[in-house]
Amino acid sequence: MFEIANLAFEKGEDSNCKQKNKDVLIMLSTYFESHFKHEENFMQEIEYPLYELHCEKHEQIIKEINTFIKIMSVMDTQTFELELGMFIEKWLVQHIIYEDKKIQGFLNADNETIVEL
Repeated sequence: MFEIANLAFEKGEDSNCKQKNKDVLIMLSTYFESHFKHEENFMQEIEYPLYELHCEKHEQIIKEINTFIKIMSVMDTQTFELELGMFIEKWLVQHIIYEDKKIQGFLNADNETIVEL
């Protein structure tokens, strides 16, 4: 995931920059759709009690990426990089730290009830 995002921050020719950034967002979107599908299958297998809520958060992230792809054409490179960094922090890192850790907590608690934060 971070390897893909780092591609956006690599310097290149200005003429190719917007296309490169769009390609990066499409790669991120594809990566997350695949990752989320595997994660959702896993949650079903373990009968994760917050499955529906977690899937809604996945849908939010995908919608945000798709919106970002649509509006990025009007952003300059600096704004794009700033927005991408904030997106990664807001949705991806926070999702992993808070939401995905709940799945781990569920498994570690031997299927005890999860407290919603």
